[in-house]
Amino acid sequence: YHPDVNKEPGATEKFKEISAAYEVLSDDKKRAMYDQYGEAGVKSTVGGGSSAYTTNPFDLFETFFGPSMGGFPGMNQTGFRTRRRSTVTKGEDLRYDIVLEFSESIFGAEKEFELSHLETCEVCTGTGAKMGSKMRICSTCGGRGQVMRTDQTPFGLFSQVSVCPSCGGEGEVISEYCRKCSGEGRIRLKKNIKVKVPPGVSTGSILRVVGEGDAGPRGGPPGDLYVYLDVEEIPGIQRDGIDLFSTISISYLDAIMGTVVKVTYSFSVGFVI
Repeated sequence: YHPDVNKEPGATEKFKEISAAYEVLSDDKKRAMYDQYGEAGVKSTVGGGSSAYTTNPFDLFETFFGPSMGGFPGMNQTGFRTRRRSTVTKGEDLRYDIVLEFSESIFGAEKEFELSHLETCEVCTGTGAKMGSKMRICSTCGGRGQVMRTDQTPFGLFSQVSVCPSCGGEGEVISEYCRKCSGEGRIRLKKNIKVKVPPGVSTGSILRVVGEGDAGPRGGPPGDLYVYLDVEEIPGIQRDGIDLFSTISISYLDAIMGTVVKVTYSFSVGFVI
């Protein structure tokens, strides 16, 4: 629609509308004004004191460039504005290492230990906000959860979209922080954990304890706890799965005539072979 290229009637007016719409869409402050006040909010800032377009700038770009344009943040596949939906984030998984006695790896055991992890703040229920306070629109992104930088290059317009660094993509920020957690929504606590070690485990075995990892941010579900096992070795005993092996020295005569040998383990009175 550039008047130097398109000589059709009305091309000049269409070009002015597109230029004015782009001026709003590519400027964070003007987009915020349009989001809050509509066309009236940008009439005094676009086109030297008067609005150069007569329709929604988002609709205008959809009309001329199609519904698949993706160069502007806060726009879905139809070209309309959207706010990034809050996503529930699961907490971090944790690892804890336990050393087992050889007998515990054979017969199983119950182990108890103290774990330090993050739990959801019981005062603010994970929001990080003071009870009764309200969230406010992020001033950095104007509530869109994204920020955009647009540059004019010899090849056309180049837009780069990224998550808002101030609100983390939520579009809202806390106005008053919870005193208990200082706005984090989580607090670090120590908790006693009991795990049952089944018989037959070996070094490198991993036990998963569901829901005992760190609590998720903003009330998200907790991660899991993974307990890594390390089995102590005892002299003279080798293990292969559930089988035990031991090497014993006997005399040449005992090898010919046969004999009775008692093999004693640290966890039993012994076996006679």
